[in-house]
Amino acid sequence: MNYRPNARAPRIRAECHSGHLVYPQQSEPAHPFHSAILQGVEEYCESTGFFVMFAKYDYSPNTDPADLKLPGVLRSHGIADCLILAGTNYDNFVDTVEKLGMPHVVLSNHHVTSKKVPPFDRAGWDDATGPYDATRFLITLGHRSIWYIGDTSLPWYKARYDSYSRAMKEAGLEPLGQIVVCRTITTPTAMHVLK
Repeated sequence: MNYRPNARAPRIRAECHSGHLVYPQQSEPAHPFHSAILQGVEEYCESTGFFVMFAKYDYSPNTDPADLKLPGVLRSHGIADCLILAGTNYDNFVDTVEKLGMPHVVLSNHHVTSKKVPPFDRAGWDDATGPYDATRFLITLGHRSIWYIGDTSLPWYKARYDSYSRAMKEAGLEPLGQIVVCRTITTPTAMHVLK
């Protein structure tokens, strides 16, 4: 019946609200970029009366949702009042969290999905304007051989490449790019030149 015991039930009236930041597929959460995100989340939540907990969660995007071994914060109801799903997320995990009925926010830039996703319960930033403006700036400086390097199989790199490519084509220049694909440590890196 999907029953999950409430770990905080005996103390629920005395507790402050808590949020849990889940960082899936992130081998190095101590990277300076991610550390800045964690610090910003913690500072904002503290100012609004929320206590933030952190969990790293690795899973395969090919695992059936029913077979996902969820982190403890999701297996025991009541540990957290809400979730922030940062890092790289796939549909199997996001769909599982939605079915649990737990309030959550997904970092939309790093949600790898082919589905059309409603624009709520998501937060993100513009992955298009910066690369476009940077490319245009380099062109105004007189540069003509401007290359893009990134894994365009991931949506955030694809959006950046599309913006770079648009700026190059508008200037009458050929987009030059190199895709770097590296999925796991056991898979060799593959290099492909974009035409």
